[in-house]
Amino acid sequence: MNPVRKRRLMLVALVLLAAAAAATFVALALQENMNYLYSPSEVRQGKAPDNSRFRIGGVVCTGSVMRTTGTLDVMFKVTDEKRHVPVHFNRILPDMFKEGTSVIASGQMQNGEFAATEVLAKHDETYMPAEVAKNMTPEMLAKMGPETVVPATLFLCSEGAPNKAIVNAGGGGFERTYITLTRGIHLSAEDMSPEA
Repeated sequence: MNPVRKRRLMLVALVLLAAAAAATFVALALQENMNYLYSPSEVRQGKAPDNSRFRIGGVVCTGSVMRTTGTLDVMFKVTDEKRHVPVHFNRILPDMFKEGTSVIASGQMQNGEFAATEVLAKHDETYMPAEVAKNMTPEMLAKMGPETVVPATLFLCSEGAPNKAIVNAGGGGFERTYITLTRGIHLSAEDMSPEA
């Protein structure tokens, strides 16, 4: 093999080796930052990692929320209707948090309980703020099901779907809002002062 080919082959081998090393480091970094979601049953069966962060998801058990007076400290149990896991949290809970709602908590196991650093409360598709619900008649509320939005969703998936538009749907009504962008103007620094 002549020296030029030998150098090229060595260069290609070094580039491939460097690419493989970089890919390995990226994969390891991504794996460390992944938080897998486990159910309370999986946690109790030992499928969740012992000394690393993960997420637990389930429903807050009725009657399990205990707050320490004068602090943010709260204890509650999360269940998947089979097993439950006690959760300890010492921060502000989301507004949607209450017994019987679905939650996802991030943290790790410590002394048989889940020490959460973040709690997210979920709501279902029928959620409506209390202020809105109290001002609506039962007939209006009956029209707010998902079936009243499906036609608009199908329309947005069709070939005739609009561009640069927002489609509002609900209660049997459908509206299109168009967004128009103008060329705009450029103001100098002097023109942007309050005195100008």
